[in-house]
Amino acid sequence: VLPVNSAPGFTLMESEVLVFEDSGGLALAAFAEDVTSDGTGQDTEPEQSVTFEIEVDHPELFSSPPFVTNNGTLILTVAPDAFGLARCAIRLRDDGGVAFD
Repeated sequence: VLPVNSAPGFTLMESEVLVFEDSGGLALAAFAEDVTSDGTGQDTEPEQSVTFEIEVDHPELFSSPPFVTNNGTLILTVAPDAFGLARCAIRLRDDGGVAFD
């Protein structure tokens, strides 16, 4: 029997985050919860590390790119005098490769 590399998973607790112009930095704990390397909640692949990746459609709104820590905290810093709407795509990747997908 060959092992299976399951996709990692998480639960996004906030679908929208409102940040005011010139508000500086934000750390939003529990933005993502139930972070697991196998997407089941049982975490059957604890040897794998997971990393969040974020794509932003308007990166100019941020002094540095937003990111999510491994414990699910969203960290972002608004650029000075920037305002507008940014849509973000968030993915969770593991280091288990794709050999057994």
